[in-house]
Amino acid sequence: MKRLFDFSIIKTLWAARLQTLFQSIFGKNTPAKSIQNPVVQPVLKVPKTTIPSSSSKREMHSSTVVKAAFRKPMIKFIGARLPRPLYDSKSLPPLQISGNFPSGVTKTAAAPTASSIGPVGKIPRGQGIEWNQLPKSFQRQGMSEEECEAVNVSFVLFEIRRLLLKMRNMPSDNEETSSTQNNRQAWSQLILDTSKYLGESPHSKTAESLLPSINRGWTEEEKQELVDAFGHKKRLHLTKSGVKSVLAAFEGDQPQSDIIFLCRLLDLFFSHFSSENDRKKEKYIVKCDAIATLCRITRKRIFLTVDVRSDDPAVDPYLDELLWKLLYSIGNRDSRVSLKIRMCGLITPMCKLFMRKDNLPESFLPFFIKISRSPRNGQSIGRQDGFMARLMSKIKTLDNSDQTPQVVLLDKHLQLLFFTIKNKRTRTHLLRENICKYLLEVLRRHLAASSNSRPTRLLSSLFGTFDKSLLAAHTEVVIGTIAILRLLSNFKKARDELKNLQVLDICARELKEFWSDEWKTGPKARIVDSLSALCLRCMSPLPYPLETRRFPVDFPLPTAAPSTPGGHGRIRNSSSLNISFDNGRSSDEDGMDEEDEAFNRDEDDEGKEGGASDDDDGKDDLEGGALPKTTRLTQQQLTKYAPFFVENEQGTIQPTFSMMYQTGQETWRTTCEKTRHVMPIHHHLPIEMFTTPTRVREKTAKTTNNMKKMIIEELDKPERPSTNQIIYDLDTAAFDGLPGPELAFPTSGVKLDTSKDLQFDSRFESGNLRMVMQVAPTHYELFLSPDVNQMRDHYQWFFFQVSNMRKSVKYTFEIANCLKASSLYSQGMQPVMYSMMESANGWRRVGENVCYFRNLYINEHEEKRNVEEQKKKKYYYSIRFNVTFQNTGDICYIAYHYPYTYSFLNASMSLLRKRRQENVYCREDVIGHSLAGNPIKMLTVTSLASAAEIASREVVVLSARVHPGETNASWIMQGILENLLCRQSNEMYRLRETFVFKIIPMINPDGVINGSHRCSLAGIDLNRVWDRPNESLHPEIHATKAIIQYLCEVVNKKPFVYVDIHGHSKKWDYFVYGNNAADSWRADDAMEVPLVQIEEEQHLALPRALEATCPSRFNNSECRFNISRAKESSARVNVWRQFGVPTAYTLESTFCGFHKGQNAGYQISTNDLKEIGRDLLHSFLEMIR
Repeated sequence: MKRLFDFSIIKTLWAARLQTLFQSIFGKNTPAKSIQNPVVQPVLKVPKTTIPSSSSKREMHSSTVVKAAFRKPMIKFIGARLPRPLYDSKSLPPLQISGNFPSGVTKTAAAPTASSIGPVGKIPRGQGIEWNQLPKSFQRQGMSEEECEAVNVSFVLFEIRRLLLKMRNMPSDNEETSSTQNNRQAWSQLILDTSKYLGESPHSKTAESLLPSINRGWTEEEKQELVDAFGHKKRLHLTKSGVKSVLAAFEGDQPQSDIIFLCRLLDLFFSHFSSENDRKKEKYIVKCDAIATLCRITRKRIFLTVDVRSDDPAVDPYLDELLWKLLYSIGNRDSRVSLKIRMCGLITPMCKLFMRKDNLPESFLPFFIKISRSPRNGQSIGRQDGFMARLMSKIKTLDNSDQTPQVVLLDKHLQLLFFTIKNKRTRTHLLRENICKYLLEVLRRHLAASSNSRPTRLLSSLFGTFDKSLLAAHTEVVIGTIAILRLLSNFKKARDELKNLQVLDICARELKEFWSDEWKTGPKARIVDSLSALCLRCMSPLPYPLETRRFPVDFPLPTAAPSTPGGHGRIRNSSSLNISFDNGRSSDEDGMDEEDEAFNRDEDDEGKEGGASDDDDGKDDLEGGALPKTTRLTQQQLTKYAPFFVENEQGTIQPTFSMMYQTGQETWRTTCEKTRHVMPIHHHLPIEMFTTPTRVREKTAKTTNNMKKMIIEELDKPERPSTNQIIYDLDTAAFDGLPGPELAFPTSGVKLDTSKDLQFDSRFESGNLRMVMQVAPTHYELFLSPDVNQMRDHYQWFFFQVSNMRKSVKYTFEIANCLKASSLYSQGMQPVMYSMMESANGWRRVGENVCYFRNLYINEHEEKRNVEEQKKKKYYYSIRFNVTFQNTGDICYIAYHYPYTYSFLNASMSLLRKRRQENVYCREDVIGHSLAGNPIKMLTVTSLASAAEIASREVVVLSARVHPGETNASWIMQGILENLLCRQSNEMYRLRETFVFKIIPMINPDGVINGSHRCSLAGIDLNRVWDRPNESLHPEIHATKAIIQYLCEVVNKKPFVYVDIHGHSKKWDYFVYGNNAADSWRADDAMEVPLVQIEEEQHLALPRALEATCPSRFNNSECRFNISRAKESSARVNVWRQFGVPTAYTLESTFCGFHKGQNAGYQISTNDLKEIGRDLLHSFLEMIR
């Protein structure tokens, strides 16, 4: 073919034009000649190479060019009748080129036209239009005729793509192919034959002749080649390549041999990526909807083979096993697998297969169990005609065998029973069949088998008859059976039947006789805890003592202000507006029932991420759903935030204002008096409570047999009286007068009042305790206060004072109205205590026999309401622990975690600014006020510099404490402030010289002051209103979001990184959540964000930096980057989506301790939390490298 130009000439001719073309494509609403910072800067040099021949050139309109260059279309047209951009080369004169040309190349050449090339694929072609005919918002005044011509020239398209790839430090397809050919010279014959096979129709003679040569055993080298060619995206120089080609080949009626070959390919790819832990390529297969393809094949397969004999030629066990294996392995990575199975109509065929076949493929039951976890699927399975009868028949048959494979199968069938019995109709039917009696027999039999005495096991092992796998299988059967009994005991009819069957006596005997203290951890310990929980379930329930009481403290809410542009633009009732916001559940909140955890042993981590689970109805994460509406301030409204960015105009050469600093105690008193509160406050806390460091690092507490001891004590106690003595009642104390004069600070060492028992109080800043009942001489039940005005119940944070204690007496405290089904308190976490007599020791972990369990309290009034509204049944859980005080007459404070109050933050900021380094610029601004009138403060921290130097620095935005109960977030922020302002080190100096820090240390001061766990005074989670914060109801988020918007739109500088700091009550170590557009609920996200964000994995910038700087504390395996629809209103997702910040993160820190590195086995302290803040700062330097 004759070449048009040589690239040496093209480089000279088109270098400037390519730059202009880039600007015109990527610079929206900006004339090309006026762009100050062009995308391509400087122009990349183009190496000499060969231009594609003229026969390969095609006429391209602009949207095709941009799409081919991996970008979204420059111009979006909606509607089939509207014109589409087309720059017709026929209407333009040929290019006039001067200079020396290689022989055979003429001086004048015209680009090929539509008449010579023809239409491009199936892209719709509208009427040709010029730039000035476009809508005004899309006009490009810099679009010259030559640029229009360039759009139609194929080699320019080639150069755009190559330049984009080079800009991203990625090899182009040609370079990649060249590298591959250097290693292998060319694809092997196996790859070429496979590609040809995939391109042929299923029944063609060519495909049939190729199949025997490629459907054979493969060497390791061939396997790697197959993965390279067909495991991911399309490859050059192959007729058919990529996983999409493999999935497309499944379609149609194909013989078994073809399906086996395609399944082998898919299994090879997925197994390879799993072994390499390549989650990105695994997710690509998931996004290609491999599950839907496999479902269609499997459904046809079942209908074909379900009624034929196993020796029939139509039945190929190898193919069946391959299909179910693929469904299970890929389904573990697909968060919507349960929905897809139901929508593909596979549930009924699977039930038929289960009922009619005894020898099922090995992977069938695990996959069947997985999809039955979905309540809707479980209901559908249980209602299949004859299914439950067949399931029980199989269970009884397997229960008669003592062989390991049969016992393992029994365990799987019990799992299936557990998930199907949740449905009321199915459960009622089985209760009529006396399932409780049968399950107790199963429990007795397998308990005996799994609790063989140590001498018996020793003799068996000596004679070679001891089977560890059989013992483990019996243990799993016991755990599963107890879980089913616990599930049944939630319902009155089943609970009464179990009582009649003496289940309490059975459990108590098993706990006392068979299960000694030798079982420390593992499945045996789980059996002890499960038996204890079953005992509790079968005891008589108790009425919740606060069910008829209305919490007396509330706060009148202002009228909601009109929405800012982009919202609904009308005034709404404040309560209804709050209800609309309070619809998102955090990963820190419950995602599964307590009993479900018994069967969570086989679940992959991917299924647990971020609290995500299968969406039964698909409402939350439908890929085609519309984005939630968002609001943003107008440019005029943003002007009020200009004073918070004065460093951009004035620099930081001038020091911040000077003042006569008060002494520490005077600052503390002044700060406490200025704090505005809604909950009653009787006294102020001593500042030493917050400034005294933790002296001792404590290991995680032992939890072995704590539940067993507690249950045995409860069973041995006499029946509880109907009324208990109320020791403390905030409802009365708050409004019937404060007892005695108000104390500025508490005193210690007071004379013991022997006529009274323990005394309690929570009327201080951040305190939370509503009522205390004495249920035994040294046993106290404590009930927590709700968040003020809360729309949903939140009970977790506790902080109270206890006094009038006796030395060396063991007291039992039980926080009795928690709501989460699980807690780190059951895994070794302890509460913290501060003693006034031992104040030099600071806060320390206390509590023996700590356990977390579901208690006997039920709220009958709320149960009726939940039934009427079809809401999930609510249970109360207890944190129970023993404390032995060291001093008689002491005053002690006990809290969920290390407290950190708003008053201490203000005093601390004042003192830190006084102690800051000389070259540190620190300015404190009040960016808004909370509903109660408390200032929301922001610190600007950097080094002294001119305005020009400030303009060259990146901006880091940090925030914390949007959830008041997450005090660990404030201690991390304390570490950040101490290091930035006061620490002398090369790293801190470089940080201040490199960045400008905008720090909002406490977003929700009202919630912190009033002892709330999750809400502001508006009664909702402020981390669910970022999409549409209302200035009247959510001033905290309104101001914080405005700061980020001003930075992006007025300063024209996106945050280098945004980190919102939180605490997590169910996980260990610390980790981050980020935003990966490729893993979003909305499919369009992957196409709309700049491709460089995905290809360079910008969302991994912070976790990679943290992994490099502090691997001993940071847990990368807990990090998640998926974007669910429920999180669209959170800070992390909203800052990413609305302001285009790819490095927006939520940092989560444990309340308990560490599981990895040198800190493993230790509970976290305030010093550890401050070091996490320092680690975070160091990671910013690592990121900017």
